[in-house]
Amino acid sequence: TVTMTLSTATTRQLLQDVGFIFFLLLSSKAQCEARLTSGNVAETVNNELRLPTFLDSHMVLQRAPLSARIWGWAAPNANVSATLDASGTVSTAKTAFSIADEHGEFIIHLPPQPAGSGYTIHVTDGTNSIDLEDIAFGDVYLCSGQSNMQFSMVSSFNASAEIADSINYPNLRLA
Repeated sequence: TVTMTLSTATTRQLLQDVGFIFFLLLSSKAQCEARLTSGNVAETVNNELRLPTFLDSHMVLQRAPLSARIWGWAAPNANVSATLDASGTVSTAKTAFSIADEHGEFIIHLPPQPAGSGYTIHVTDGTNSIDLEDIAFGDVYLCSGQSNMQFSMVSSFNASAEIADSINYPNLRLA
């Protein structure tokens, strides 16, 4: 048995982050915006730009026709932008904007993207910035259940061949 002790603040932030992603996955745009303006999400710390812990490099965002959302915290009333770039050249970059509310909370709707990988996202409030690399757009599945959902590849039919063939699927990401 492994026991891990977390501070109250860390535990609270973890629960907020996890709870908020489930809320966003299951909510309409209006519900998301209402939640962000309700003050129920963690306040900005020292007016620094920050994103939830699960919005990070190597993540997968939902592909078109849906619009992926980037949200977080910045100084109150800050102009926050997210620049999405697929090729490393400014000429193909797409930028979306938002203004943080009085609590410093913002949400940015990225333009819908076709399935693909190799994207970068640059989030800035004009003072601070966060770079997310190796972002993929594709189909995102959220699975939950009991321990009986676990299945090891070595237990599958033709396991050796399936494991060897996995090299042909470099964009498959599991978390």
